[in-house]
Amino acid sequence: MARNLNQQEITELLNHISTKRHAFRDKAILMLFLYAGMTAKEVSSLELCQVITSDGSVANEIDLGGRQTRAGKERKVYLTKQVQAAIKRYLCDRFGCNDLLPLLLTDTKRPLFINQKSTTRGFSANTLAGHFCKLMTEAGVHDASSYSLRKSYSIKLAERAIPSKLLAMIGESSELVAIADRIASNPEALKLLLRV
Repeated sequence: MARNLNQQEITELLNHISTKRHAFRDKAILMLFLYAGMTAKEVSSLELCQVITSDGSVANEIDLGGRQTRAGKERKVYLTKQVQAAIKRYLCDRFGCNDLLPLLLTDTKRPLFINQKSTTRGFSANTLAGHFCKLMTEAGVHDASSYSLRKSYSIKLAERAIPSKLLAMIGESSELVAIADRIASNPEALKLLLRV
């Protein structure tokens, strides 16, 4: 079962990533896990056209198709300024540019994140999850997975939102959202829900 990472572990992971060859890429991916609540499948399936807007800026929201999500249902992901900045820094480093607008003149159906073995192939969900497990172990963060990063997002969101909004934002079914609305009216049930 995935566990929640504490702030010290997140800092250690960020510090470790900053020493790696693909630091900008890995930091942008980490930000999507931690601050957008995305899964490895969702991150690995992203394409350039989903994150670069028509004016050459990084989008503040991403529409994920059903084939991109774990549940097989479309969902919207919201990007904070911090996540947008990390993605822009990665893309500028990857393409050797200061402005993303010229990228719109290229093949924007390419993967957003490329792996170390190819300049054209992206990660699969499994290789991305494995890559982050390796990074976490190297950083001294044990018994954690890429899903632990998403869980950390969910926990932070739960501290600030009602459960039905939380479930909707992480792409859960409408049945669970309706159940969460009922639980929200019962403080004891809510405490039990947030412990799980």
